[in-house]
Amino acid sequence: MAAVAEVPRVDASVDAARFEKFKWFTASAFTGLYFFGVYDQAALPPVAAAIDWTGRFRDDPWGRALRTGVVDQILLYGDEADRQAQFERLRRLHRDVKGIGRNGQKFHAYEPDVWNFIIVSAFMALRNSYEPITGERLTPQDGQDFWDYWRQGSAGLELSGNGALPTTYDGACAFYERMVQTRLEETPEIKQAMDLLLHSPYPDVLPRAFSPLWLIAGPVVGHVFAVLSFGAAHDRVRELTGFRWNWRHDLEFTVLTRGVRLAYRYLPKRFHYTPMAYNRLQYQRMAASYLEVGLSSFQPAEKQGKCPF
Repeated sequence: MAAVAEVPRVDASVDAARFEKFKWFTASAFTGLYFFGVYDQAALPPVAAAIDWTGRFRDDPWGRALRTGVVDQILLYGDEADRQAQFERLRRLHRDVKGIGRNGQKFHAYEPDVWNFIIVSAFMALRNSYEPITGERLTPQDGQDFWDYWRQGSAGLELSGNGALPTTYDGACAFYERMVQTRLEETPEIKQAMDLLLHSPYPDVLPRAFSPLWLIAGPVVGHVFAVLSFGAAHDRVRELTGFRWNWRHDLEFTVLTRGVRLAYRYLPKRFHYTPMAYNRLQYQRMAASYLEVGLSSFQPAEKQGKCPF
């Protein structure tokens, strides 16, 4: 088993400013509209074997998605004690993810390329959504800052030694491209994932009274997620999903993305930030306002109009 490095968080006083726009970009729930780009993970055979082994992707897709989202929020916006507890829990639970799956495919969560691909894949899904949502192109420095921010957020999951993540944005992109071109395959699990996306079961968190509406709304919601996610994804990943892209999807992607961009730009943050991120934003605003009340010096105030002597 590869060792997990104890990587300290980057000094906030040094990196807070350059991380700021990515911190609040990832706070938006709109990034979730593009996040099904992480279906590339189901095309990596060891990951596919693990998915088949656990069965949770198949039996509880909404619960799995919810748990993933909750973990990401704690790692990016939680207090340090909660982040460290989450790191420890994830490292401990993944030790049990190993075995031999269908067709003799061996899998082990801590295989360095597999482990790192999961982390890099999640970053790529966010990176690919940045320009569609914000309308801004990432410069090379932006890419490095974004990658540094993501590494900071997942620091407690990084492997040590030769299994460490690339330190540069270009290195992360090169690693992802290598994995996509040489390791990804058309697996039953990625087909299963696409079927669940386009024909999702009724979410348990919604009242049962609305379940008849899901017969109509479910396929529409799945189609929107697919168009946005795979419109921004790597071409080979899109091909492996079996989602047959055509000119109509290009048009849908353009129209839907413009709508998302307008909503991101003009909606109040409380309507599209995730609860924990919005809570953190409110805390920072309140703390800043309280700090403004404080004195800059405890020296006696100079009385106006009188000789100081």
